[in-house]
Amino acid sequence: VDPSGTMLWTKNGETVCTFTGYQNDMGIAPDGAGGVIAAWMDSRVHDCDVYAQSFNANGDTKWATNGITVCVEVNWRRALSVISDGSGGAITAWRDRRSGGASCVYTQRFDGNGIMKWTNNGILISGALTNDNWSICADGKGGSWIIWTDGTNAMLQGVNASGSLLASGSGITLYDHLMSQGVSVANDGLGGAFAAWRDNRKGNYNLYAQHINSSLNSVWTAKGETLCVIANDKSAPVALTDCGGGFFTVWCDNRNAADWNLYCQKVNALPAAKLIASAAGGFVTGEDSKTIADANPGALGSDLVVAISTDPQAQPIAVNADSLLEADSKAGAHRLTGIKREFSAFRSSSGEGFTQNFVLPVTLRIPFQDSDNDGIVDGTSIPVENLGLYLFNEVAKTWDKVSFTLDKNGKELTTQSRHFSVYSILMKESVSSTLKDAKVYPNPWRPGSGTSLDSTDITFAGLTSKATIRIYTMMGEPVYEGEETDGDGFFLWKGVNQNGADLASGTYIYIITNANGERKSGKISMVR
Repeated sequence: VDPSGTMLWTKNGETVCTFTGYQNDMGIAPDGAGGVIAAWMDSRVHDCDVYAQSFNANGDTKWATNGITVCVEVNWRRALSVISDGSGGAITAWRDRRSGGASCVYTQRFDGNGIMKWTNNGILISGALTNDNWSICADGKGGSWIIWTDGTNAMLQGVNASGSLLASGSGITLYDHLMSQGVSVANDGLGGAFAAWRDNRKGNYNLYAQHINSSLNSVWTAKGETLCVIANDKSAPVALTDCGGGFFTVWCDNRNAADWNLYCQKVNALPAAKLIASAAGGFVTGEDSKTIADANPGALGSDLVVAISTDPQAQPIAVNADSLLEADSKAGAHRLTGIKREFSAFRSSSGEGFTQNFVLPVTLRIPFQDSDNDGIVDGTSIPVENLGLYLFNEVAKTWDKVSFTLDKNGKELTTQSRHFSVYSILMKESVSSTLKDAKVYPNPWRPGSGTSLDSTDITFAGLTSKATIRIYTMMGEPVYEGEETDGDGFFLWKGVNQNGADLASGTYIYIITNANGERKSGKISMVR
């Protein structure tokens, strides 16, 4: 049916399945190309099995007449759900009693050609399901999140695109209470999930929620944040991503005693977030009112929800907080200021985390404190003039220096970035007394690749307080010369020639020299 109400396919509907017996308990999901995938329970072999069919945008069936087999097993299956896998296929999940005992939850993924991608007849998620208290959502990466109750606990499990379970054992326990039930789940756009459920820990049934990040850690209060605690019972919560790092939930509510009504709530999981239209540009301010991400018109390339955490150690958006501690340890306690900021972006249309590079650099402003204006960062012994700005390297778990501007009067460091991550203000690394340990990274350099080899600059580190860097072609032609003069042992090169023009992809020779007559050379490759 098009937006004007016109029927586009055969009058009275296309045939999905007319096989002898009954077909029911169905679900549908979009295929991302104007078509749809349908799945249902079918009694042609057992009571019941799972079958599926795909229709293209014209209403033509793509798979075998009367559908393909998703699961055919002994005993029965019930309560089917189907969602898109984001790649033209679908993920189904259902209640299953093939073991003959307690009901279990199974799930299966199949691609746009109807090929099963996971274990034959489905992957076992839970061996102890009570009633139909379970729910599924896509994780935005070809996998899914499934929540259920086992009669005692509210549980959560993730399945990645390859069909591997994310959590060990029986899954993640959200709340361990005899009457946890009425569950729902929504993805957070960053590889994690929001879970909502009801339980009677306070006597009557109330609603609670938890945020599980991509590292499978609970972000909110243990045993869940309170969504609704008021007189009488609540039931059947349904969770839905808000496409901005938070979620909506709607539920049935008996607070008026005489009847059941519907109520809704929105939960913002991000410390500070704002929708920025790419064409107009705009800025987002952190909770400290000083940390800023400022995008010029057209810079983002897409309409994005931009979020800032001013304390990613305690309130991470997407980063693993333990990894930040590892990077701190490698940097050395004497260099730490405690200043970290996480910048993240989400697609406004789907809530999926945006991990690509922006079209143009975005300005990031990160403040420091020197309340008595003594030139020393508050709470440390670090002189303001020795501050540097560092980017979290998620692969190496290190802080890597980036280009920045220090504003002593404004008490902030500013940088330009085409990719959001976590930044920290640190004392600059101590200068080396020799070129022996000088190094160049990333090497090879792949600007704009979105990988660990992507960086705004090529960094020469471990230099003496004064050093000269010369770049040559493989034929020995000089193309660039720069000087390390600020005494921090670093030199940042943007892969340009002496006139500031980008050098072509290829391999170049670098030679580092200093006033002591030392010399170190090597090769650096760049792929633009």
